[in-house]
Amino acid sequence: VEKIKDLKSLAPHFHLSLQSGSDRILALMKRKYNSKQAMQSIERLRAAIPNVKFTTDIITGFPGETDEDFEASCDFVRKAGFLMVHAFPYSKRKGTPAAAMKEQIPEDVKKQRVHTLSEICREVRSEILDGIVSEHRPIEVLFESFDGEYVSGHTSDFVEVKVKSEHGMHGVIASVLPVSHDGDVCIGELI
Repeated sequence: VEKIKDLKSLAPHFHLSLQSGSDRILALMKRKYNSKQAMQSIERLRAAIPNVKFTTDIITGFPGETDEDFEASCDFVRKAGFLMVHAFPYSKRKGTPAAAMKEQIPEDVKKQRVHTLSEICREVRSEILDGIVSEHRPIEVLFESFDGEYVSGHTSDFVEVKVKSEHGMHGVIASVLPVSHDGDVCIGELI
């Protein structure tokens, strides 16, 4: 962290492949970390790098995942303040140790857990976007696409932004004043 915090070319966005917020499930997955270590890493990066954002992957329904294990993942997502969570249901892969484990989770439970995690992430992302809008300060956006009405792109910390425009701006970096959001994307005005 000390070596990267002052880099001017650093994009302050980190993707952590967490997989679960439950230490028991992480151990069953044979991960070499636990939830406390993951949170300490997030906190160290947040303390060192202003406006850093995090995204993650979470698997729901790993064999043996209890309601308590799943709730530990939900709690971790809330506490970590992930901008985005790629939540997906565990799927058996032939020949893997997990495929042979007892206590396989029913598909409907796995899907419901994905839905629940996605809703939590929407709430967390909305709070992050509320903060960006309320700061009322310009942000730099690299524009990537144009749908005929809006140009869209990302900030260096991976926040998606769209601005009304009459033409495309692909590859252009421009200052934008965020004025609102729709829960997923900041909506701004070119400065």
